[in-house]
This record gives sequence, C-alpha cells and structure tokens, in this order.
Amino acid sequence: MSCQITSPSGLQTLLGRSLITPPIPDLLDEDNDSSTTATPTVTFPAPPPRPPNPELLRLQTGVHQKLTSELNSLSQALSLDAEKLRAQQADLLAGEPAIKDEMARLEAVRDVCQNVASRTGQAVRQAEANIAELRRKGDPEVDELVCATTIVDNQLINLIADDNAIEDTIYHLHRALNAGRIDLERFLRSTRVLAEEQFMKRALIEKIQNGMSSMPSSSYTHVS
Repeated sequence: MSCQITSPSGLQTLLGRSLITPPIPDLLDEDNDSSTTATPTVTFPAPPPRPPNPELLRLQTGVHQKLTSELNSLSQALSLDAEKLRAQQADLLAGEPAIKDEMARLEAVRDVCQNVASRTGQAVRQAEANIAELRRKGDPEVDELVCATTIVDNQLINLIADDNAIEDTIYHLHRALNAGRIDLERFLRSTRVLAEEQFMKRALIEKIQNGMSSMPSSSYTHVS
C-alpha cells in the first residue's frame, strides 16, 4: 500500500470534514432499529394494462355468436319437443279410460264369440253325425219324402199326383195317335175313360181345398 503524507493544515481540513460528514449507517443496526424507526416507502404507479389482441377478440366474438345461435336453436327445438311431449302425455292420460272401456267391450265380444263358436261347433258336429247317419241309411224313396202331417193332406197329394199322371197319359196317347201306333177308336175309348177319372179326381181335389180353410189353395200343385 502507498501512504500519502499530509501537512498539518491539510490534516485539520480532513478532520473538519470528518466532523461535518454524517457517519455511515450500519446495515446490521438498521435491521434492529427498523421496529422503532419508520423509514419512508416509495410507491410507484401501476403499469398501464396490456392492450388485447384484436385477432383474439374477433375469434372470441365469433365463438360467442355461434354458441348463442346454437343455444337459441337448441332451446327452441327443446321447447317444441316439450310441447309435443306434453300434448302426447295429455292424450295418453285422457285416452286411458277409453282404452279400458274398449278393452272391456272387446273382452265381452270375445266371450260372446267363444260361446257362439262353442255352439257352432256343437251344431257342426251334430250335423256331421246326422249326415253320417243318412249316408248309412241310404237315399229314401220319393214317397217317403213327399208326405203330409194329416190324412187329408196325404189324400190331396195322392189325388194331385194321379191327376198329373192322367194328364201325362192322355198326352202320350195323343202322340201315339199322331205316330200311327194306335187307331182312332182305341184312342177315343181310352181318352174317354181317363177323362172321366180325371174329372172325378179334380172334383175331389177342389172339394178338399175348399174344406181346408186354414191352408191356402196356392200351397198345392193343381194342373187343369
């Protein structure tokens, strides 16, 4: 180190300056005295806010508009669906009694149909049994099919049959005369006898029909 030798006047000047210059504060002592001595704090103004990015603002605005539009559309659709569902619910609630009533009527119809089907099945089985019995007996005679409930009715049926038979006989005799198979004398004799018999039978038929007031005469076959 180099030492500088100072004159007595210069020494006094330095001593005077040392008396005037305040002592250098001790940093360690400042920490201990901070509780008793308040040091003034310097506050700086806040920095201005950073300006937003215009591109980011544009994107945010577009997204917000898109979301708002979609939300409105979705809200309207949900409102319409809710109205439809409420209407359907009201219809279902109102139609429940009608459905129960219709089910009751259908059950009643089902019971009636089952009863009718049962009776029809019995009738069909009885008819099949009757058909089988008739087939076993064979075809009946014509005289057995044409019959009446009383003796007078049976007599009337026989008289009408005889009248028709006589009429057919006279017709065939006339054809035989025209064909030359019989002569005129034989034709006249046979026709006279048949005509007399036919007259008697027709008179009896008319008498029976007049006496049966409970039955119309149109129910019998009469050939004049």
